[in-house]
Amino acid sequence: MKDSERHHYIPEFYIKGFVNDSGKLWVYDKRKDTICKETKSPKQIFFEWDLNTIKLGDEDFDFIEKSYSKTDNILANHIINIRDADDIDSIEDVTHIGHLTTFIAQLFWRTPSNEKITRDILTFYRTTKPEWESFKAMDKLGTLDNETREKLLRPLIAMDVLRDRETNLKSPLKYKILQTKETFFISDNPILFRKTPTNKDDFSGSLIFPISKQRVFLGLDSMTYKLGREQIQLINILLMLQSDKSVACDNRECLQRYVNGFQHFKEMSQDEKAVITNKLFDEINSN
Repeated sequence: MKDSERHHYIPEFYIKGFVNDSGKLWVYDKRKDTICKETKSPKQIFFEWDLNTIKLGDEDFDFIEKSYSKTDNILANHIINIRDADDIDSIEDVTHIGHLTTFIAQLFWRTPSNEKITRDILTFYRTTKPEWESFKAMDKLGTLDNETREKLLRPLIAMDVLRDRETNLKSPLKYKILQTKETFFISDNPILFRKTPTNKDDFSGSLIFPISKQRVFLGLDSMTYKLGREQIQLINILLMLQSDKSVACDNRECLQRYVNGFQHFKEMSQDEKAVITNKLFDEINSN
């Protein structure tokens, strides 16, 4: 049986790192191309009703959502510590970065707008890694429709991928956590990759992940890096471009300025977006 209906694909504890002094956010509805008239609390955004509910027989179950919640509860304190620590050097160690990378991987797998990408990855691993415990567990359940099978596999596969040494899915070899004066947005698809992970890629390359509204994690190509106002502005524009439904910010005026500027970017082709993405990562990794 199920006990929940509001299923967050972006956890509330993470959203809270981007709120204003009132604990709320201004939200840009990308599909309607408008800023919502009222601020929203973390509870009110980045969720779908019954996203992780499955039907077995005549009964609905939410144990997938409970699995995600259990993982969130384990990671929350670590991510909050990374978000709030005064001494950044103290959190740039293998343990903290490992927890952060695990959280990033979980977000990637559970975000609805990544569904096609993760489905292709599932198909690849089903063929190449049939010995994984997640696949063995699915086989024991017998006949399931594809949608149910995928929902069950996503939280399991994410951890199998993390555990499997052959994938090299580990913390970036070069990384930096930076505190800035500029504001980062939170998106319904909050991880920027130079190249989106596929069945043969991992999370050990270039990526950008806002930890909070003024703190960011960079997976770098080199330890020579640059992050100024122009790069942060481009990060926010790219978060808007790759979002499916919405992005959010603690300040309405700031969000409105970006929405105005976004009009020049929204009709870009995928190739044009790739050019801008590579430009951003090249600038960040510049000497």
